[in-house]
Amino acid sequence: MRRRTRKEWADEEILQVLHLRDHDKLPMRDIATSFGVSRASIIGMTNRISIELERTDPDGNQNGTMPPKWWQNRMAHT
Repeated sequence: MRRRTRKEWADEEILQVLHLRDHDKLPMRDIATSFGVSRASIIGMTNRISIELERTDPDGNQNGTMPPKWWQNRMAHT
């Protein structure tokens, strides 16, 4: 039996997945295909992010305050 391993997501990959989901409104299936992983992998990763956000920002006042792809602009200036 082949053992499954969890993909290690780079910060930029996580931000890109969230951008595709929240800004571009792509279905999880399409996001998964673009990253070469399963739909379940994308759903699991985004669920873990959502749980962490709820834990660290329960009132949601920090969500949606950054412009789209802000991390790419920041990386271009470093």
